[in-house]
Amino acid sequence: MSERGCARLRASALLQKGRRPKGGRRSAYSAHQLACFGFGLGAVYSIAGSLRRKLPEFGLNPDIDNTYVFFFGVVYLQGQLNWAMHWKRTGSLDPRPPDGMLWIALLFSLGYFMLFSFVSAFITLGH
Repeated sequence: MSERGCARLRASALLQKGRRPKGGRRSAYSAHQLACFGFGLGAVYSIAGSLRRKLPEFGLNPDIDNTYVFFFGVVYLQGQLNWAMHWKRTGSLDPRPPDGMLWIALLFSLGYFMLFSFVSAFITLGH
């Protein structure tokens, strides 16, 4: 095995143990995370574009918002697909795909995260 392959295995072992690599491997780790985020975002927008392009052929006009796609990604698109499947089974366009509930879920998640952060900071800093 090459030296490069060994370095990848060591970095992988560190990541599995919950530690980040040091030095030059750390920047490679960050670049990898950024690339994964970019490719994931590109994939979600590609799916949204496919839905916008293909669903009108069946008489459906999806109202897919790019803001929702960015913040909610796959969860938002799953709601759109469920709406399309409901239409296919029943022929009814009502109820529309969920939009407002996603914002409520986001706010609840952010509030929970902030509460968790404050409690952990309080415990760590020793009241």
